[in-house]
Amino acid sequence: MFLASPWAIVTVLEATPLWEGVPMPRRVAGVLSATISRFDSPGIIHCKPFSDCNEDEVLDEVLAQIALSDRGAIIGMHAGTLLSRLSAAELADGASGVFRGWEAGAADSSGHLWATSAALSIFSPESGIKGAPVTTSHPDLFLAGEFTGTAMKIPTMEKANQAGKLCAAAVLASLGLQYDQSRCIPPVSGLVRRLLRI
Repeated sequence: MFLASPWAIVTVLEATPLWEGVPMPRRVAGVLSATISRFDSPGIIHCKPFSDCNEDEVLDEVLAQIALSDRGAIIGMHAGTLLSRLSAAELADGASGVFRGWEAGAADSSGHLWATSAALSIFSPESGIKGAPVTTSHPDLFLAGEFTGTAMKIPTMEKANQAGKLCAAAVLASLGLQYDQSRCIPPVSGLVRRLLRI
């Protein structure tokens, strides 16, 4: 975690077991997931907040803020299918079609903005908000997802995965069945350990 970075970046570098069986190009050793939890702070390279940066600037900033200086080690960046950098005109043109229901912030000076189709429950690390527990006051209702409280504080697919495991453990416990609690611990590979030592 790089919570002291201007964008309060949380990263997970994972090769296996998360991506086991997923076809990857031969030269890919793993996937670096980075979650930006402070969108309005200026970066250290381009001196702009995330919302004003284009894709290349975001990649520059993330790598600099996590002290990964070898950009050649990164094959590319993918913001995901739920997040896109668009012109305001593209968003308006697609409002009744492909971008129906998408939300976006204000456009930057170039007329572009980041838009998303998925609302996230993002709690900044300093907020102290823990997220919802997986158990509820209703005995047959359990919660899982990146909005729940887990060891990982920033919403990522890894946090959602961990929440699912915690939820499964709670469901099985409610039925009097055993669940291997070690499966609820987020994986830390040797690659992650090396990255954290940089």
